[in-house]
Amino acid sequence: MQQINLDQTLRQLNEELREKTNELREKDEELKKRETEVSEINHKLNEHRVTIPKLKLEVSRLRNELSKVQNTLRTTAKEHSQLTH
Repeated sequence: MQQINLDQTLRQLNEELREKTNELREKDEELKKRETEVSEINHKLNEHRVTIPKLKLEVSRLRNELSKVQNTLRTTAKEHSQLTH
């Protein structure tokens, strides 16, 4: 009788262990997927960290160029105005 109870208990514990193991596998797979997603997001963020400063430098350079062109146009307009009056 005790042997039967022990066998039943052992089977039940084994089944519970299988269920928990399966649950853990599923959770592990989900974690791996999330880790991959996070890794991809971090990679994109790192790319942006490099790109944004480059873009800021380019914007600054273009503003300087624009300022030079505007100054040249003002000077040319003044010279033209003086010549026509």
